[in-house]
Amino acid sequence: MTPPRFDPELAPVIEALRALRPSLSRLDEIPGRRELNAADNWTLDRLAAAYPAYRVSEERAGEVPLLVLRPAESVGVLYYVHGGGLIASSHLGQDARNALAWSGEPNLTVVSPGYRLAPEHRYPAALEDCHAGLEWTAEHCPGPLVLGGASAGGGLAAALALLVRDRGG
Repeated sequence: MTPPRFDPELAPVIEALRALRPSLSRLDEIPGRRELNAADNWTLDRLAAAYPAYRVSEERAGEVPLLVLRPAESVGVLYYVHGGGLIASSHLGQDARNALAWSGEPNLTVVSPGYRLAPEHRYPAALEDCHAGLEWTAEHCPGPLVLGGASAGGGLAAALALLVRDRGG
């Protein structure tokens, strides 16, 4: 596909942006994008050190890893699905840290599922993983529950809301 034409004055900016995020137009470019995104992942220890108001753990809903950040006193839960185009990123990436910032005061438990990625795992694998994580969350984290996500995670969160409704949840 031919990229759109830009004002020539923007060429240096466009090239700088392309250098930050290499092309992702072919299947063989997915591993490079995953590697780039993985460099942004934090360990549980690093998250705990950066957010001392939270108890940080990784739980499991069957095979689905869940990043769980619990404040001393929680008034509810933000179930946050990470982005990454359904092909990259992780529950330990920047999105989890964004969810903490968006949750406001440190009084919400934040749970983020590490769903299976495409193309190795076809749809609805990611959605079913998010559902399994949501069921675990509803059982283990008391209080009102809010679904959220950015980019692909927002789409999964919306699909998850419909799935839960359709399954009588």
